[in-house]
Amino acid sequence: MSKSQRMKRVIRTGQFMLFDIFSIAMSYGITILIFMFLEIPLNYYMISIFLPIILTLKIAFYAIFGLYRMLLDHFGFEDAFKIFIAVVVSNLFLMVFFFITQVEFISWLAFIFIAPLEMIFLAIPRVAKRAIEHIKMNQDWRNALGSRTLIIGAGDGGEMVLKEIYRNKAMANIPVGFVDDNINKIGNRLSGVPIFGPISQIQTFIDQYRIEEVIIAIADMKFKKLKELISEISEKNVSIKRLPLMTEVTEGISKKIIEVRVEDLLNREEVSLDTQEIHDFIKG
Repeated sequence: MSKSQRMKRVIRTGQFMLFDIFSIAMSYGITILIFMFLEIPLNYYMISIFLPIILTLKIAFYAIFGLYRMLLDHFGFEDAFKIFIAVVVSNLFLMVFFFITQVEFISWLAFIFIAPLEMIFLAIPRVAKRAIEHIKMNQDWRNALGSRTLIIGAGDGGEMVLKEIYRNKAMANIPVGFVDDNINKIGNRLSGVPIFGPISQIQTFIDQYRIEEVIIAIADMKFKKLKELISEISEKNVSIKRLPLMTEVTEGISKKIIEVRVEDLLNREEVSLDTQEIHDFIKG
C-alpha cells in the first residue's frame, strides 16, 4: 500500500470515527429528550462526566471489532449484523458495569432507546453509498433500451441473473418480472421486480408483457423438464437463455448465462458435419 493510499485510509477512518461519535452522542441526546418528556429524573452531572468516557471506549471497541475495515462498496447483511452485535455487546457491557458499580449514570431503561438509535445512526453512512448506487443503477436501467425479459425462477439463481443484468449493461435486458411456481412468492417482489406464476402459464406471460427474451434460472431442474419448458417457450418468437443445470456445473461447465442451443431440445449432442469429406465425396 502506497503512502497516499494509507493516508486516504486514515482520513476515511477518521471521518467515520467522527461521524460515529456524533451518532452515539445523538442517541444519548434523543434518549435524554425522551426522558425529559416523560418526566423521568436524570443526573445531568454524571452524564456530563461519563458520556465522553463512553464515547471514547465505544469508538475504541468498534475499531477493534472491525467496523472501520468494512468495504462500503460491498456492504451487506453480514456487515449490518456486525454493527448490530457491536452495539448490543457494548451496551450490555455498560449496563452490567453500571449495575455492578451502582454508579448513578442513567437508568437501564435508557438503553432500550439508545441501542436501536445507535444502530440506525451507525448504519446510515455505511448503507448510504450502496443505496445511492442502487437508485442510480435502477434509474439508468429504466432509461436504457433493451429486450423485455422474463426470468424463470425467483430463487438464488434468479437473483444472480438479475444482479448480472443490472451490473452488465452490455446484456441489454430490461427485467419485466420473475416467473415461479412457489405460491408464497407469487404476487411478491424480488429486488423490486414482480413475481408472476405459475410457470405453466409462461406463454400467457410472454404475450401479456410483450416479452422478447426469457432466461431460465433454475439450476436444479430435471433435464426432461428443462427440455419441455424450452420447447414450450420456443413456440413464441423470443430469445431463450438459461443458467447451467447443477449436473452440468459438476461436469465442468461454468455457471454463467448461456444461449439455448439446438441440443437442449434434442437431448443429444449437436451433429457437426465434416464439410471437407462431404466435398471430397461429391466431387466430380
